Amino acid sequence: MDIDKTFAGLISGAKRFAHSAMDAHANDDEEVFLLHAGVSVERLAKAVLAKKSPFLLMEMKGNDDALFQFAGLEQATRIRTIGAAQAIKRLKRLGILPQAPDPDLDELIELRNGVAHLLAAPDGTFDGLTVFARTSKTLLAAWGKYGAQRYWGPHHRVVELALSEAMEKATRHFRQLVEQARYRYAERTKGLPTAAQEAYVEARSTRTPEIGANVRSVLLPRECPACQNYGALATGPPMLVMRDRPAVAIPIGFWCRVCDLRLKTREELAAAGMDKRVHLVDLEGNRVLSTEEEINWSLTPDEDDYKLLF
Repeated sequence: MDIDKTFAGLISGAKRFAHSAMDAHANDDEEVFLLHAGVSVERLAKAVLAKKSPFLLMEMKGNDDALFQFAGLEQATRIRTIGAAQAIKRLKRLGILPQAPDPDLDELIELRNGVAHLLAAPDGTFDGLTVFARTSKTLLAAWGKYGAQRYWGPHHRVVELALSEAMEKATRHFRQLVEQARYRYAERTKGLPTAAQEAYVEARSTRTPEIGANVRSVLLPRECPACQNYGALATGPPMLVMRDRPAVAIPIGFWCRVCDLRLKTREELAAAGMDKRVHLVDLEGNRVLSTEEEINWSLTPDEDDYKLLF
């Protein structure tokens, strides 16, 4: 199997379908946009997986023909690879796509499949362009050799505007959440003696890491952007385990029990300035999990690992 040719075909196909999707979007052809945007995301996802290892494109079922063909030991004929949903799942496991649930990306893929079977029915509130643009941006960054302007061509400006507007919207929403949380905090502590206020904050602050009882997720202490007390940054399981330093995980949400600020999307976390990747350590820099736990958690991820603990 010519791996280089296969990889080149995936990335060029992703670009071709991206352009046809944007052409359809410009002409208000929603069905073609959804169909081609979904195909573009799938091919770009597979291109990133193929760059890591062509074996990541294999379906884990059937006979051994695909194994030998992917290994280059037999001539490739017709190789059946994974679908979009499985490709996205593997990219999450690698930490390339955010590990937290992404209902919008799931809906884009479902709508693509629905269009193909004449069953698509977007509800009018789904922002397919933004989902398509941000997912493609993340995957292009992981590929690393294809600039956004070169990839999108004449559609680059529209894509950048969609991403900018989405970030501005998330930032405005984050600011609203912060003001609401500050109001709740002020109301909860209004009229309390100083000692009582301090006791309330101490009792509800997250100063030590917590490990989920039923899911392999960790709550790490982080300063709350609303009340400046300690809240909890929730992460998924380790996505990078190293011999000489604590494992790295991806944040999936934040909750401050003091003022009840909750950040549930990656856009809200970005607006709050939360790191995209964090070491699993306490406030003193000590490991939260043992080396054995880090290895075991990273080797056997489960969908439930990505659910928030709050």
